[in-house]
Amino acid sequence: MVATAKILKGTRILSELPLFCVSRDNPDMDAVDDMVTNEVSRLNAAQRRGFFDLTNIHGAAHSLAMGIARTNVLPLGPDARSGGLFLVASRVNHSCRHNAQNTWDENAGRLTIYALRDIESGEEITICYLPCASPFEERRRTLSTSFKFACACELCSLPPAQRRRSDARLSRIQDLYMQISTALEGDNVKEKQALHLVRSVLDLCREEGIWDACIARAYHDAYQIAVHFSDERRAKVYAQMAWEARCIAEGEASPTAMKMKRAVEERRDFQVPEINESRFEEWLWMVTDD
Repeated sequence: MVATAKILKGTRILSELPLFCVSRDNPDMDAVDDMVTNEVSRLNAAQRRGFFDLTNIHGAAHSLAMGIARTNVLPLGPDARSGGLFLVASRVNHSCRHNAQNTWDENAGRLTIYALRDIESGEEITICYLPCASPFEERRRTLSTSFKFACACELCSLPPAQRRRSDARLSRIQDLYMQISTALEGDNVKEKQALHLVRSVLDLCREEGIWDACIARAYHDAYQIAVHFSDERRAKVYAQMAWEARCIAEGEASPTAMKMKRAVEERRDFQVPEINESRFEEWLWMVTDD
């Protein structure tokens, strides 16, 4: 999928109903194969042509229909037990440094794709097939095992020295998220300490050029930390930031964006300091003891 005109950050590129849905965790491949064959038989002629034009990376390991489905089904949400077959979205290629985000909108029953940054005319639109950012070798193993290709995207094609620096940042992000999860579950952590972990994640994401749902997740973690410490003023700001990040990646109508918008509205009466931008940042992340 290639942009035919400049696409601005936060633009909805696609909203698509699934052609059909299939289980992603049924170990009985024969039963799934039968289900896929039955679903394909119900398609009209144009839909069947579109379906059989899709790629099959599994060769003769399954029936043709099953191979196409296993290759192209996209998950219907994080950790979803079912996936959907989409004639358009299934054609969007992967990049480890993707410029668009695919999200399942459970309220609308549609898969959406939003631009994470400005995309220039003639530039390929890409999404990420991986669940989270990870170092090169980990990405290569997952993509090779699950999708049968060796990624040659901008990130995977970095010179060795730059790749090592990138891997160090990505490993550090993973480590910080584990520390944040531990902090949210424990009772001994201080608010300032936990918020500094989140701020480090955001700094590393910016250095690495990550603008996907990882940003919204970080702001949501900061929101949860503030709520844990009954810090309603900061919770309001972090909820606003999480809402804005979700709107860019998923649209204002997404369930997660709407949830954060409600969190902001619930705290409308809490006033934040009216100070200049640099001092506000210091206050927000508890850089000083003020």
